[in-house]
Formats: sequence, C-alpha cells, structure tokens
Amino acid sequence: MNKDNVLNELVKLNSGVSDIAYAGEHIWHSVKAEYAELIGKLTDFVKTENIRGTLLLATDSDIIWTSGSRSKDIDGEIVSPLTIYEIGSVTKSFTATLIMKLDEEGKLSIWDNVTKYFPKYEKAGDMRIFNLLHMSSGIVNFSQEPDKFFGGNYEAIRKSFWGGTMPEDDFLEYLYKCDLNFVPGTNFEYSNTNYRLLAMILEMVTGRTYKDLMYDMIFTPLGMTVTSAGTLGDVTSVPETGIYIPEVFTTKGCGDIHSNVLDLLRFDRAFFAGQIVGEKSLDTMFQFYPYGCGWRGWKRYPGGDYDLICHGGSTISFRCQNYVFCKPEQPRYYLIFMSSCQNDEVDEVFEKLLDVTEPYIRCPIIEAEEQKKYAFRFKDENKNRTMDSLRKYPGENAYEITYYGDYALDELLKCGAVDEWAMLEFQIEHLYEGVRDDFLFQCKHNCFGFTARNAEGDFLLCHNLDNPKKLPGVTLAENAVTGKTIGISNMLYYCCYDFHTEWEWFDDLTVEKPINRARVLGTPYEIQDGMNAHGLALVIFTASGTEIETDGKKIPLSNHSLYRAIIDRCKTVSEALAFLEQYTMSPADNITHFQIADASGDSVIIEYVGGEMKILRSDKPYQVCSNFLIYGNPEMDGFGKDRYLAYQEYLDAHDGIVDEDMAFRLLHENHIPGDENYSVVFNLTKRTAAVEFAPEFAVRHRYQL
Repeated sequence: MNKDNVLNELVKLNSGVSDIAYAGEHIWHSVKAEYAELIGKLTDFVKTENIRGTLLLATDSDIIWTSGSRSKDIDGEIVSPLTIYEIGSVTKSFTATLIMKLDEEGKLSIWDNVTKYFPKYEKAGDMRIFNLLHMSSGIVNFSQEPDKFFGGNYEAIRKSFWGGTMPEDDFLEYLYKCDLNFVPGTNFEYSNTNYRLLAMILEMVTGRTYKDLMYDMIFTPLGMTVTSAGTLGDVTSVPETGIYIPEVFTTKGCGDIHSNVLDLLRFDRAFFAGQIVGEKSLDTMFQFYPYGCGWRGWKRYPGGDYDLICHGGSTISFRCQNYVFCKPEQPRYYLIFMSSCQNDEVDEVFEKLLDVTEPYIRCPIIEAEEQKKYAFRFKDENKNRTMDSLRKYPGENAYEITYYGDYALDELLKCGAVDEWAMLEFQIEHLYEGVRDDFLFQCKHNCFGFTARNAEGDFLLCHNLDNPKKLPGVTLAENAVTGKTIGISNMLYYCCYDFHTEWEWFDDLTVEKPINRARVLGTPYEIQDGMNAHGLALVIFTASGTEIETDGKKIPLSNHSLYRAIIDRCKTVSEALAFLEQYTMSPADNITHFQIADASGDSVIIEYVGGEMKILRSDKPYQVCSNFLIYGNPEMDGFGKDRYLAYQEYLDAHDGIVDEDMAFRLLHENHIPGDENYSVVFNLTKRTAAVEFAPEFAVRHRYQL
C-alpha cells in the first residue's frame, strides 16, 4: 500500500485542503480540532473491536476519518480506502438514479405500465415502473425464492443462471410464468428481480447497455475512476474465506457494481447535492412505502423529516453499508463501511460503530425509554381512556378498541389529505401530541367484497381481508351525525418498530408495546371497512394506478381519510355520492376504489379514472368488488380474477341470496392461503356486524349498532 497515494486521493476529496494526516496503523484522519474527540473514540474503537474492512466518515467538505483493518487485499497488504469491493445491493441506488434521470429527460415515465416494455408479461396487470422502484410489484425474488421463480426447475438451470450463460429471454420466460406474491401496489416485499428488470428497461429505452449508461451518466462525470458495473477481475479485496465467487452475471441492476469507499463518497455527495437528478426526482426517490427508490429511509425525531437515508449490500463474499445522515440545518455526514467478512459479526460491529459515531454527528437514536416518554405525553383524558380500552380477544391475536372524544374530522375535511403521509402528518398534529412519526409500517392488503340479501330480505355487505402481516382489530366510535360506528382493520398500520430491526421482523409487533398503544389513537383513520348506525357501510379496496394532477379546486381525500369522512357524515348511498362530489381522490398515491351500500339495498362501486369519479352500479340485486379496477375492464382481468368469478358464479346461481353462514364460507374459501386476516358480514337492515378472525375463524364476534 502506498500511503502517499491514499493521502493524495483524500486531499482531492477534502476540497483540496491538506488538513488530513496519516496516524499510523492504516488510519487517516482530519487534524481539525472540532473532530478530535470523535477521532479519539474511533481510534479506540478500531483498535479494540473486530472491525474487518475499510471505513470512512466524511461530510460534504471534510474527510473526518478513514481506515483499513484486519483484512487483506490481493497484494497481501492490509486493506485501505483504495481497496475495491463488491457493494451488492447498494447498486440499486445507482440503478434508480438512472431511471429517474431518464424520467426527467422524458425518455420514460415512472408511471409507465411494465407491459409497455414486457408485453408478454400478462401477470403484471397494472404494474408500473413506480412499483419496481419501490419494491411494491409483488414479483418473486429470484435470489431468495429461486425454486418458486424458476418454476421448480432451479436445480436444472442453476449453473447456466449463476454462470451467466442463461439468455435474458429465458429469464423473462420464467418471470412471465411465475405468479405474483401480491397485487402490485398493495404491499411491500424486497425483490432483486425488480431492479434487474429496471436495468433491462434502461437498455430498451436508450438502445445502449446498462454498463455503458452507468459509465457515461454517473461514473465518468463524477470521476469515479475505479468503480465498475458488470465487470470481472477488478475487485482487490480478498474474501475472508479465501474463495471469491463473482455475482456480476446475475445481478445486473441489483447488485453488480464494484467500488471503494472514496468513489462511493463521490457519488453520495453529488447525489444528495442534486447534481445528478433534480429536487423533484429526489423527492420521489425519498418517498418510502416503506422502501424508497434504491434507498431506505428512517425518521428518528418526533415530527421530523427522514434524517437517515441508507442502503446496505450483501454478496456471497462481501458486505457494504452506505449511511447518509441528513438532519435539516446540519451538515450531511456520510458513513461508509466495506467488508470482506460475510457473517453476523460484521453487522454487530457496525451497530456498535453507529453507537460510537452518532452522538458526535448530532443524530442520536431515540431509545426505548425515550419512546415510552413520547408515548404517554397526553393531556386529553379521552386519549388515555381510548388507550386503556384496548383489549385482546381471548385466545385470538385480534383486538378491540373504543375511541373516546374527538378525532378532528372537521379539521380534516377542511384541509384534506392527499396521501397516507399527509394523513400521518395530520394525525401527529391532532391526535398523537408527541408520539414519533417515524418507523411506521404501512401494511397494504388484498380483499374481496360483495353485496347480497338473506332469505329474510335483509341487505348484506360482506368482505374479507388478506395480508401476510396479521393483527386485525375492531374500532368502535360515536359521532353526532351518524351515531355509533364500527370499523375493522389491520392494526399493524399503527405499530412502530425500533431502528435496528429488519423488515422481516414485523411479525414480532404487538400493540402492547407502549409506543404502539399510543399509535392506536390513529385507528379512526385506518379502517378498511365498517358501518354506521343508519346501515350505511363502506369497504375500501386499492388498485395501483397513476397519480392525477388536479386544478386544486376540490379538497383531496386519501384512502386513509375516506372511510371516516363517509361513515361519519352520510346516512345513505345517495348522500355519500353527493358528499364525494365536494372532494377528489385523484391525486392519491394509490388509486382507490371502494364499495358503498346502505339499508335500502342501494350499492355502488366508486373508482377514479383519469381524474374523474366513476360510479358503477350492478343490473342485479348484488355486486362483487375486488382489488382490480372494474371500469373499462369488461373481462375483469386482474389479480384474483378466479376468486372474483367464484363469487359471481355463486351469486348468479342463487339469485344473490345467501345466509350468514354461507357468506362466511364464501369469504373463507376465497382468502389467500397463509395471508388471512379476517372476514366480516354487515347486516345493513338490522345494523349488525359479525366478524371472524384468522387463522382459525373459530369464534364469530357480534356487534349491534
């Protein structure tokens, strides 16, 4: 290792100022007095902890610290800031940036349907590039579920796939045959396949290779001279196992880039300064559902912005962590770590590193005891009564809560909420009074509903909900206009998780946690279906679609505010339709459609298409609804078409007459196996609700309004 070469590169990145020194033991750091205490802590940390690899901490103007420790490069030397590693999934930040760049240039739109580029992909339905970017497509992850993705043929094609000899057309044929894990836009699931498809789209749009685009649009302009895409033979770090298995053949767009900490800093600085894509694109990329566009985001202050933007990468041989701390009105800090050690100890050491650095860069994590303090800062006694009313159904993983007091609906109807994030901000201001707005997991769902009659002539609205994350709950409330109301939802909407958790750990969530008991104050606005004392009921479905810019003359509602507005202000379907004319749902991030029915038997399905509200009625005394849009879809094509037809067939054969037991049987038979949450039958005539919870559906809970 040439220490002078390292120092020269550091000075270039340090605004040309040579206030960096080599401190021995493969450590370089700033000599500025303001960083002295932090540098002392980092020195002790690197010497005492088993940190293996290359580390860098910097701001936009200063290199604060960089080091190499306990790992070797191909020359047998200790690794340094010049050592090149595979950065794995950090590649996604680059791929998403190129997509947004082409969106800015008008060469594609992130709202393009995926079938525009893959016309044979019939299972895609209404999937958009937006869904690929945000990991909400439902596409199976080829690297995590290879047997499912490759149709049980994985062992036969394993060598050709990982060896890079499988033609892309063959890869696409497997994609086209593989069922989605969920309806696009209704859930989140991390999948490398999304970003491999984005790389293909980049090539289709430009007529150039993904590799050339990376060099010409990012690497070369930013002076990233050692960074590569889709390249073999340039990695200079030696894996701890001594065995290097390259992955560039299979991870184009999702994990193929190689780089060092200095080049990655060059990218980070330019990206966050808006030098690659503009502010509007950055805003889109930093919309976390809960995944952004090639980035993850965390909010760690009450009512604050996303102040930690990051992504990790893991390949067979290497790991990379790219963390950017960007609290408003403070310097951005970049913490980058690359390692050739592939085990859990690497993650544990990085966690300790965060604990060392964060107090000095003024972005501390709020710990569990602090969460409790935020969770119980309520002066309104009604809010304490509401939280205290939370109870668990005996023997079932389901809850009931009674909401006491005002939940500020009048204020909401004056200002509106364009999407779930605006709705969340409204709740923070009017309901939570100090509860943190970070770490909220927004569960999406799949569901079916239908209206019918029983033999006595009572009108019914029936509905089921599916989601792999299960925590169903019933919310009881009362208002001055429509009286008592009942709503059913997935209570994971209101659960928080801690900073160091991973996405797949959400199964451990519980509303007994202090912070989550406070979160349930948001339940009035998170209902999926419900009914009021006048027999008006509403069921919400989502179907991904294009956001529509409006003239601003109508107040926007989102799917999270719709239920409460209708149920608390309307008594009949006709009143609901007149009410909706005053508002618009067209700008919503998920185009919503929903079914409303009342005690007279009137039933409609509402959809927003091209900025217009479409009112769909049935020519029969019953009506079926699902997640896919019905307007302009005579073949009823979409995810779950078979279940839609099963409902329709039964109702046709029985003239739309079902008793309660048969209604529940139909709902249970048409759940997605393993994802069941609950089934509910509303008797609009008698104003009753019957609810059964997954997985056993053993107890039928009854409510009378």
